Amino acid sequence: MENAYPVIDYDKCKSCGLCAKECPRGCIENLRKPKVVAPKPEPAKEKPAEKAEAE
Repeated sequence: MENAYPVIDYDKCKSCGLCAKECPRGCIENLRKPKVVAPKPEPAKEKPAEKAEAE
């Protein structure tokens, strides 16, 4: 705290978001972006025409 304001030492910051959780007054906002998980590709489906040709 400096002059009644929360101050973040960016040299020590690990972008963990803990400061936002621990701030008793809620003055610090968590600006971290959540990790985006790429969706798994769906398995290829056979087309009805391909099934008829296979039989």
